[in-house]
Amino acid sequence: MIRRITMAGGTFAVAMGAGFFMQQGDASAGRDVARSDLTTAPVTAPTAALQTVSAEATNEVETNPVLDDVTFEAVLSDAETVAPTVANFDPDTAPETDTPEFPAAPAADTVAAEGSSCDPFMSARAMDAALVQLTLAAPCHSAQPLTVHHEGLMFTATTDASGNARIMAPALREEAMFIAAFDDGTGAIAETSVSDLVNYDRVVLQWQGDAGFEVHAMEFGANYGEQGHVWREAAREATDAATGTGGFLLELGQAVGDAPLLAEVYTFPTGKSPQAGTISLSVEAEITVNNCATDVSAQTLERTAEASVRIADLTLSIPECEAIGEFLVLRDLLTDLTLAQG
Repeated sequence: MIRRITMAGGTFAVAMGAGFFMQQGDASAGRDVARSDLTTAPVTAPTAALQTVSAEATNEVETNPVLDDVTFEAVLSDAETVAPTVANFDPDTAPETDTPEFPAAPAADTVAAEGSSCDPFMSARAMDAALVQLTLAAPCHSAQPLTVHHEGLMFTATTDASGNARIMAPALREEAMFIAAFDDGTGAIAETSVSDLVNYDRVVLQWQGDAGFEVHAMEFGANYGEQGHVWREAAREATDAATGTGGFLLELGQAVGDAPLLAEVYTFPTGKSPQAGTISLSVEAEITVNNCATDVSAQTLERTAEASVRIADLTLSIPECEAIGEFLVLRDLLTDLTLAQG
């Protein structure tokens, strides 16, 4: 039987706008980014107090055995709090940095002719459910990994043997800019308008490597395994959100290299749903042979229909390897969605 250890409100802490290993200083700091920022190397968080918060583990399924001393460690701001408070982020007022010297794509969904240039070239086209289809041509970067950047979201992708890639990505801003960056410092930029983003609430959980994280959405009182339980094994399709039927989950990132950037994105059609009620959101971390007895980090980005973005960073100390196969449940890291009767 699967055991889930619930971390309830007030039992863990998160960083309030502090630096993250995926570098907070990229596109999340404004509409433009410097080429020197487009790396996946760890960065140092701003100077702040360090606090370790011990969490009392509660068992949802059974009570034997009980895991003790499960701790969350986070870098906190001066106004530190144990509750999972997050910082507001406004891309319109954030400071801008130098524009990268990548070629910008036209509005049309076209790509550079193969072999015409070594310069990567990318276009973007808005799709249903506030998704964006990215088309990348990089003839001198065949079968190579790259990092996609968008408003703080980062994930790993790869080109095929011809240096091409088609990538589906979620928009976090109506005037959406995407950057594809290769390890050698080259890359491409594409922009498009996503006018229907106002109809959707969107939650991103992103991490690096085999951290074991999952996003779970319980729509309108659903329990585990029921129809309204949306997660990677019951992800639904974008058409469900586009038609107002329900939310869907999109997995991002390819597990290539030693520390790929991965993400899960839950989207709900807040402006299209005829149903009232609550959608409960949680983050779970499976204890595996690859993460047990280690510290793992993650970041959440919550984009509401009102266009505000909230960001939180988290470092989680995974229990010892005797707990492999169990799950830690972070109930209050994400904000539940409440839909009023239309």
